[in-house]
Amino acid sequence: MTESLFENENDSSIDSLKAILDAMLFVTKRPVTVRDLRRVLPEGRRMRESEIAAILEEIKIEYIKSRRSFRIVEIAGGYQLRTSPDFAPYIAKYFQLNKAEHLSQPALETLAVIAYRQPITRAVIEGIRGVDSSGVTKSLYEKGLIKIVGRQEVPGRPFLYSTTEKFLEYFGLKGIDDLPHRRELSDLDLKQETMDFNPKKRDEEEKDNETEAGQGEEEGIGETSSGPEGESQQG
Repeated sequence: MTESLFENENDSSIDSLKAILDAMLFVTKRPVTVRDLRRVLPEGRRMRESEIAAILEEIKIEYIKSRRSFRIVEIAGGYQLRTSPDFAPYIAKYFQLNKAEHLSQPALETLAVIAYRQPITRAVIEGIRGVDSSGVTKSLYEKGLIKIVGRQEVPGRPFLYSTTEKFLEYFGLKGIDDLPHRRELSDLDLKQETMDFNPKKRDEEEKDNETEAGQGEEEGIGETSSGPEGESQQG
């Protein structure tokens, strides 16, 4: 039987608790929530979630002060250990990252439209981008960056798309509210409508677009267990 890391499993010292939380963050591949971290603490020493969050903040500061190559970040509703951006060139060289693994410009544009206007139909995405987006939409779906959240109640009942937690992880965002504001995106080659949050305007546009395009999308995508199929590879 493997001996416990601590002499007493109920050791309540802050250092012991920090070590437990540190170990959990080290072994998890996905962001872990405070609630999940609380569940692994020794019986009888369960802390409030706010107290655990405070300890994580202390660890985060300790990493920064000691100039560690990694840090604790809040992503997609949880916490995760990530290397500092300063070391990205060395890590990229080590793994010999292929440029094909990065998102293309059409994919980034489509993601921006979906992120700022979700839930949104493909017809509206194409209306904003000005080009067919069936192929890039399907690719983003297969990568797990977007998901189908329902259908719009218009003729043809087209799919409504939204971003996923994987999207937040990919871009290092804590939540959708952390998306850059319009003024921060002024240098991007995207139409202003991409960042339009006006629900009324959005609904009016979608009704006009979907009356004509809804049936076409229904024929182009089949809703199956594996997601959208049958879309052309254009982007």
